[in-house]
Amino acid sequence: MTPDLTVEKMVEAAELKESDLVYDLGCGDGRIVITAAMMSGCRGVGFDIDPQRVAEAKENAVLHDVADRVQIVEQDLFTVDLSQADVAMMYLLPWMMNKLLPQLQQMKDGCRIVSHAFWIDGVEPDRIIDLVDSESRRTTSIYVYRTPLRLNPAMEKGKPPEMPEGQSETIVAPEALRRPEGS
Repeated sequence: MTPDLTVEKMVEAAELKESDLVYDLGCGDGRIVITAAMMSGCRGVGFDIDPQRVAEAKENAVLHDVADRVQIVEQDLFTVDLSQADVAMMYLLPWMMNKLLPQLQQMKDGCRIVSHAFWIDGVEPDRIIDLVDSESRRTTSIYVYRTPLRLNPAMEKGKPPEMPEGQSETIVAPEALRRPEGS
């Protein structure tokens, strides 16, 4: 489960506008798409294959008073048509990120893709945000991409991308990686 500060930083990194349509791929309990709607007023759709998680996410959208702007759909994320999305957000395993690449490449120019913890092999991110827990010193990263994606076959597979000076940001905060209660 994605910690609260990480979700907030993902939403900030997406530079959301009220007119944006956000897709949360593998939405789980819906916290990313719900937070996006709460922080920006955007519309969003969360996709998950697990019926229990879909029910939980729908309930959370109602609890957070965004059910009018957030739709939760039970669907395999590998079958989602991303052509209508302005932003795709995700916290997925590396193999899933790589399998999604053809779908992500079909997004309109200027769209944003924001991923927690894992990058897309062979694609240069536009920005990396490292969150460091000031107490435990554990770190997690947020990878931000813009379409069209910048493919770079020379990038080493399975190795995190490195950013030039000024294109990465480090945020140190107490309990930055603390998981929400009940997680």
